[in-house]
Amino acid sequence: MKHKLQPEEIREKGKQIRYIALDLDGTLTNQKKEVTPYTREMIADYIDRGGTVILASGRPTYGVMGVAEQLSLPEKGGYILSYNGGAVTDCRNGAVLFSQPMDASCIEKLEEQGRESGACLVTYHGGDILTRDPSDPYTVVEQKINGMAIREVSSVAEAVSFPVIKCLMTAAPDRRPAIEEDLQAYWDGRLTVTHSQPFFIEITANGIDKAHSLRQLMEKLGGSVSELAAFGDGMNDMPMIRCAGMGVAMENGEQALKDAADVVTLSNEEDGVACVVRELLR
Repeated sequence: MKHKLQPEEIREKGKQIRYIALDLDGTLTNQKKEVTPYTREMIADYIDRGGTVILASGRPTYGVMGVAEQLSLPEKGGYILSYNGGAVTDCRNGAVLFSQPMDASCIEKLEEQGRESGACLVTYHGGDILTRDPSDPYTVVEQKINGMAIREVSSVAEAVSFPVIKCLMTAAPDRRPAIEEDLQAYWDGRLTVTHSQPFFIEITANGIDKAHSLRQLMEKLGGSVSELAAFGDGMNDMPMIRCAGMGVAMENGEQALKDAADVVTLSNEEDGVACVVRELLR
C-alpha cells in the first residue's frame, strides 16, 4: 500500500474512526463492477466490530441497492448516499433521511446546452433512465452500471413531473472537460457541476456534494466527520476526502484527489479498500 501515513499511523487514526464512506465505481468495485470476496470479508468484519458503512456514490439509489445487499447492509444496517449526495437512505428500512431536489426549471436549459454541445442529458425515475438518445454509448454504460432500463423520451424536461435529485450529462472524454467548464461557469451559484468518470458530468442542486450530505447524516447519527474515513477515486469524491477525519484515495484515482488525501491505497483492482480497512481493524 502506498500512503502518506505509515501503517501504525493509520491504526492510530483508526481508533477514532467509527464510520467509513465508500465510493463505488473505481473504488469499492473492480472493473467488473464487483466487490471481491476479500473486500466483502473485511467490510463484514468492520461492521461486526461496531463500524458503520455508508455507500457514497453518484449512482441513483436504485443502482446502489445491489451493492448494499451484497454487503448485507439491509440486515446489518448501513446507509446509502446516492445521487452524488442528493439523497441519503437508511438501508435497514428504506427511509429517506435527506433529499435535496434540483430546481426543475433548470432542466430545460440543461437539455438545450446538451444539444448545443453534443452531450446527452439524462435523469432518473424509479428504475428508469430517461433520455432523448437511448443509443448514446455513455448512457448505455450508465444503464449497465446501475442495472436500470433506458426509457426514451422526446424531451427530458417535458417528461419530468417528479422531484429530480440529479441529472447526468454524458460526453466523449475529449469533450467532457470543456463542456463541464462551460456548465460550471453558467450555473455557478445555482447548480453544483462536477464529474465522476471521464465521460460523466454530475449535476445536482447548488451546494450538494458528498461532504454536505455526510455532515447531514453525521448530525442525525450523533457523530462527526472527524470519526469518518472516506474512500474515493474521482473529483466528485474530493469534498468528502477533504472533510473526513481520514481521506483515502485509490491508486487509480485522479492525481488531484491523491494529492489531497491522507492515504493513497492500492487500486480498485487490488482490494485497495480492504487494505486500509484491515489496518483500521488491527
